[in-house]
Amino acid sequence: MVVLAALTSAAKSPPPPPTPPEAVPELAAQLAVFLEDRTVTAPDGATVPVMIPSAVDGSEGLLDTTRLEACLRTVGVAEAWPSAWLVVRVEAVAFDLILPVRLDDEGRLEDPEIVFTAARQEWTVDALRDAIRSETGRKPKGRTWNVVVQGFTTRVEHRYVYEVPTERRGLLELLPEGTLLREATTVKLPGGRYTLAVVLQEAELVPSSCDDCTSWMIGHADTGRVLLVLASDAEVVDELDVTSLLAGSASRPLLPRYACDEGDRYPSSGETPIGERFAGRPEIELIRLEDLDGDGLALEISIFSGVSDCEAEKVRLGVGPLAPELRVINGPG
Repeated sequence: MVVLAALTSAAKSPPPPPTPPEAVPELAAQLAVFLEDRTVTAPDGATVPVMIPSAVDGSEGLLDTTRLEACLRTVGVAEAWPSAWLVVRVEAVAFDLILPVRLDDEGRLEDPEIVFTAARQEWTVDALRDAIRSETGRKPKGRTWNVVVQGFTTRVEHRYVYEVPTERRGLLELLPEGTLLREATTVKLPGGRYTLAVVLQEAELVPSSCDDCTSWMIGHADTGRVLLVLASDAEVVDELDVTSLLAGSASRPLLPRYACDEGDRYPSSGETPIGERFAGRPEIELIRLEDLDGDGLALEISIFSGVSDCEAEKVRLGVGPLAPELRVINGPG
């Protein structure tokens, strides 16, 4: 969170008694109710929900109650009560959200009469008046204005927990309940044929904003505990936990599942439920057996482990050529 500015157009009259900090959560909850069904039109024409939905349906939004509390606390710090214009700047998007926040005579928050977006700019009182006039077609009233600009530098991220099938067959019968099979292939070794698989435990899908180089390259990805598994028909013969290897310097691994396309760019991509959003989209291949160690045998794979300077980093993993065992060929790079 970054507090950018608190501006007034004229000398203030003596400020009203400050809103006590303990009242802010209730006011934020009240404002959330007012805004829960409101949408705004972004400068590019996209329709954007003001509030981040509590239901996990794949849609996006700009504010949640935590952010609203931060905004209202900033209004208090700026001594801008009982009436201010709030400009909310979310760095994940290229526009600002504008709304009035006002208390009535009994200290209750009023339902904002307008909520709209405007192109990002350095906000002055004159610039805000022009934006309101452009939005409403009317000359704004008032001689003394409080303008509070609140910035957020982090995104609110949605995650979607996979519903793993209760009926377990084949390789999944050999693995703990709740394991998600991401991809598998067959490898031939001197002792017979084995299944090489990438599986996840506590798996979640993390949709991407697809709005910069890193998020575009990662795309919509799986996260969780990532295991490389080698199994015969009867048992798991080797298992390699590669979670930390694939996470690199990040806090968690991200295994790309679906590539970004132009329709995914924030915010318009959030209007479709998650199941429909990726229906029919091809999955990114994880396991491609290659000869990566120069021994003439295609028993190695390279798996995405992150982005550095807009270049993909990968970890090389493989199967031993003589015995059914897994190995790390090299770390991230």
